[in-house]
Amino acid sequence: MKNKMIGILGQGFVGKILKRYYPDAKVYDIAGDCDPLESVLKCDLIFIAFNLKDNGLTSFEAIETYLQLAPDGRIFVIKRTFVPGPPDTLQAL
Repeated sequence: MKNKMIGILGQGFVGKILKRYYPDAKVYDIAGDCDPLESVLKCDLIFIAFNLKDNGLTSFEAIETYLQLAPDGRIFVIKRTFVPGPPDTLQAL
């Protein structure tokens, strides 16, 4: 992904591994020292790698919020497990 900005939502186990592979990535996590959410959502490719709760919201609600806040044309990659169904709903956003 030459000349593309990479963002990571979540700084847990998976987020830290992604950061090792993409050292220039911008990272947002509600629990720690990180980049502002707005700068991560402006990235071209954004990995979603956070746990079941994000600031009191379920992960599905948090993902919905992030998708709606991001500018058009961003690519999101969900790096977590969902039961069947929610990814289809998120794709429609």
